[in-house]
Amino acid sequence: MKKVLLSFVVAIYSIVVFAQDDIILTGDVKKLAVHDSRLDISTTHAFVRIQVYSANVIRVRMSGQPFGDDFSYAVIVQPGDVDLSPAETGAAGGFSIAGSEITGNTITMPVLSTRSGATTSLTIAGTLTQSDQAILFHTDSLKVRITKRPFSISFYTPDDRPINEDETGLATSRIGTEVTTYKHLQQGERFIGLGEKTGPLDRRGKAYTNWNSDVFGYSVTQDPLYSTIPFYIGIHHGLQYGIFFDNSAQSSFNFGASNDRFSSFSARGGEMNYYFIYHSSVKDIIRSYTWLTGRMKMPPLWSLGYQQNRYSYYPDTEVYRIAHTLREKHLPADGITLDIHYMDHYKLFTWNKERFPDPKGMIDSLGKMGFKLTLIVDPGIKVEKGYPAYESGLQQNIFLKYPDGQPYTAEVWPGWCHFPDFTSGKGRAWWRQQVTGYTSLGVAGIWNDMNEIATWGQATPGNILFDYDGHPTTHLRGHNVFGLEMARSSYEGAREALQKRPFILSRAGYAGLQRYTALWTGDNRAEDDHMLAGVRLLTSLGLSGVAFSAMDVGGFTGNPTTGLYTRWMQLGAFIPYFRNHTQFNTKSAEPWSFGEETLDIARYYINLRYRLLPYLYSTFH
Repeated sequence: MKKVLLSFVVAIYSIVVFAQDDIILTGDVKKLAVHDSRLDISTTHAFVRIQVYSANVIRVRMSGQPFGDDFSYAVIVQPGDVDLSPAETGAAGGFSIAGSEITGNTITMPVLSTRSGATTSLTIAGTLTQSDQAILFHTDSLKVRITKRPFSISFYTPDDRPINEDETGLATSRIGTEVTTYKHLQQGERFIGLGEKTGPLDRRGKAYTNWNSDVFGYSVTQDPLYSTIPFYIGIHHGLQYGIFFDNSAQSSFNFGASNDRFSSFSARGGEMNYYFIYHSSVKDIIRSYTWLTGRMKMPPLWSLGYQQNRYSYYPDTEVYRIAHTLREKHLPADGITLDIHYMDHYKLFTWNKERFPDPKGMIDSLGKMGFKLTLIVDPGIKVEKGYPAYESGLQQNIFLKYPDGQPYTAEVWPGWCHFPDFTSGKGRAWWRQQVTGYTSLGVAGIWNDMNEIATWGQATPGNILFDYDGHPTTHLRGHNVFGLEMARSSYEGAREALQKRPFILSRAGYAGLQRYTALWTGDNRAEDDHMLAGVRLLTSLGLSGVAFSAMDVGGFTGNPTTGLYTRWMQLGAFIPYFRNHTQFNTKSAEPWSFGEETLDIARYYINLRYRLLPYLYSTFH
């Protein structure tokens, strides 16, 4: 009897344990419904929505529960919206499908009407057909096949060449709260993109994690870094496609690492939600991606000039010395940046009155010399009674909180701090109002730092609550968009106050960050391999929709050799944001600090940069 009872207990325990670890496959297609430009499919274990956004962009959305609100910080268009930008290939235009008629296994779709404002008509196939095995439809640019038993989705060219296919037998599944899609690894397939990722531009055989991290002095193989852009481009057999996985939770990408069967992308929570993009050129794939997630505004012309930075230039007499020396040595420059030492004990939205007794007077004087001033801002607001930013933040209830209503507190430069919830409208409004305190003095650039969120200990608790613009969630989903929404708040505040284009720089971000900010690659090292790694990082960012990017020329940590510094300054002339920057406990890194020969070479290449400005500015446009 005891043996029977023991066996029963073991069996029940095994069922409970293994149920938690079960791989839940999508299952078979059970039901199909057509609504406008989308297909709604019910399967054994999931709800699936296939949405046609354009002739070249198909969205695949999957959930274990009926779909709730559709919300994204990255995607700014609706199905059928018109992309009016120049296109090399593919159709542009909007569409609608009205009154689809089902007859047997064929769904007849009427002629599509172009939305108001469209300049060209977009057509989709006249029929959607289904059999016991599959559902088929196509646009004028690609064909889509949905296998029914079990569910999987594949994309083909109009002449039936496979572009991208779910891996047979795997497709999409869940393990606990983690959801993963497995794609068939094509022979010779290569992968590029994914934003700020180290290593070779070809991602084949590598795996990556997206979780914005503060990584001081990172290695050239370290992952993750500061920002998350879950968008990549696959290339094989003369074809190319893009996949944008719009899930802000911690995500992972595997491009054939430790297996020869599939590439995959997964998230620790939320829906499987990706956009499939097909064009005949990589350029047009990026164009469609930035149609989805937005394109950058034109930067102010001065921000494309040479920028002299340091952690830190203080007091104001040191700032004047740098400005005068740049002019005396005939080094063209448009910007000087102040790091955290301009603040009163590192408290945001304050000035150290001993170091900078007259900020406006200094900014005006720099302006007469042809310099714009950029200031660093960190998100941590010091917990200190009487400190205006802290008091107003409490009064307006804008700080991140625990489930019991207590504000989240962590230690950073000023000491113990609270942090604004930039995913709430009132948090962003509060920040925009605070930023005007800088712009009213003539500050032209806002540099958003430490916005991963970076704190001492680097272990932000998972039970912090984010408003997520009316879609309450935890740190799991809020973490990766924190930097994006901080940069957005800085951009909107500065733009409103200045009534002209501001310069915004950020260390962290999420897909769509190009709408608001430039991005730089953080705390690199003064080493040869970091200079080369920076080239790859900026190129990968460009392939991921971020045109305005930078690395710290000369290296942030450590001391470059004269030869390395000289070569880096030459290279800097061709970087979108040309920023010379080093930290406080290193050798000075201004161009005159490495001898007359280096100064002459740096002067030549900085001048070359300025001769190229009409071309660079036109290219940005």
